[in-house]
Amino acid sequence: MKDGKIHIGTIYHNVESGASIYRLLMPNQWLIDKYPDEFIVTNFKDGQIPILDNEFLQSIDIFLVSRQVALGEDDFIKSCFDTLRAYNAKVVIDYDDFWILPSDHHLYDYYKDFKIPQKLTKNVAFSDHVFCTTSILEDRLIPINRNITVVENAPYPNGIKSFIPEPTESDKVRFGFFGGAQHIPDVNLMAESMSMLRKDKSLDGKYMVICAGFSENEAYLAYEKVFTDNYRNPNYARIPAMSVFEFAAGYNHADISYAPLRGDRFNHFRSELKCVEAGYMGKGLICSRMPQYEPVIKHGWNGFMVGSKEVGAWYRYTKQLILDKDLREGMTKNLHDTIMRMFDYNKVFQKRVDVYRDLVKSMHIK
Repeated sequence: MKDGKIHIGTIYHNVESGASIYRLLMPNQWLIDKYPDEFIVTNFKDGQIPILDNEFLQSIDIFLVSRQVALGEDDFIKSCFDTLRAYNAKVVIDYDDFWILPSDHHLYDYYKDFKIPQKLTKNVAFSDHVFCTTSILEDRLIPINRNITVVENAPYPNGIKSFIPEPTESDKVRFGFFGGAQHIPDVNLMAESMSMLRKDKSLDGKYMVICAGFSENEAYLAYEKVFTDNYRNPNYARIPAMSVFEFAAGYNHADISYAPLRGDRFNHFRSELKCVEAGYMGKGLICSRMPQYEPVIKHGWNGFMVGSKEVGAWYRYTKQLILDKDLREGMTKNLHDTIMRMFDYNKVFQKRVDVYRDLVKSMHIK
C-alpha cells in the first residue's frame, strides 16, 4: 500500500479507445473522486508492463488491465503475470466483449493466424479476478475463471465534458447512428428500411438521418450508402469523426439513436452500451432485438426493438416517431429514467470497490 491507501496500477494498451474510456478511465476517476482517502491510482501507458524495481512500484496492490496483460506463448503470458505479482499484487482483467470474431470482421484473419482467442483465454485464466460487462458474457467466462463480477458500462462525466448533455434544437426529427468502423453487417440490416424511408415523400423535410463519426474510410462510406439509399436521400447529414473524449457530443445533434446489431455470436456478447449512451444523453432509441437489450428496453414504452425477420421495421418505427411527437418525447423520457436508474454509476462502480477491498484483504490472510 502507498500512504495507507489501496494502490491501483492501471495498464492502458490504448488510451484512445472506447474500452479504455468506459472500463478504465471513468471508473478510476469516480474511484478517486469518491474515495480519495482510500485509493490512489497510477496509470501506465502503451500497454507496457512496468518493471517492479523500486519502492514506488512495489507499493501497487492491484493491477487493472483491459482484456490482456500480454499476448504470446503460454509461458510468456504467465511470466508477465508473475512479474506483476512479484510484490504480492493482484491482477484484475477487465473484459468487455467476446474473443472469437465473425469471419467478416476486419481482424478475423489476424486473430486466427496469431491464435489471439487462445491467448486472450489464457489471460482470463491467469487473472485473480475478472470484470465483465453483462451476465451473458459472465456465463461464457465462468468455465475459464470463476472469480468474476459483472460491472456494467456507466458514463461518468467528470473530466469528460462531452458526456454532459447540451441538446440542440431542430425543426426536423434527427435519427443518429453512433458506431465504430466494424458495423457494416449491422448497418446493412437497415438497407431496405432506408430505401422505404427515402421513397416516402410525405416525410421529406421532416427528418434527418445522421451518420456520426464520419470519416472517408470504407466503413463509413458503406454506412452513408445505406443511410442515403445510394445517395438518393437528401434528408441526410454527417457528424465528423471525433476523439473518444469528444464523440458523445454528437448525441447533442440527434433526437433518436439507431442501434442495429446482426444476431451473430459475437454481437450476442456485446454490452447494452448503445442503450446506455442514448438514454444517458437524453435520446430515444430504435435498436435490434438482442438478449442484452431486452432487460433494458420495454418495446413501445422506452424504445423500439426490431426483430431479425421484421422487414421494414426500421422504417415503420422511424416514421412513427417522426409523426408522433408525444410518443417520441414520452419514450425518450422513459429511456432516460430507465438508464439513470439501472446504470447509476455510484451503484455500478461500487462493485469494483468491493472487489478491490476483498482482494487486498485476502493478501493479509495467512
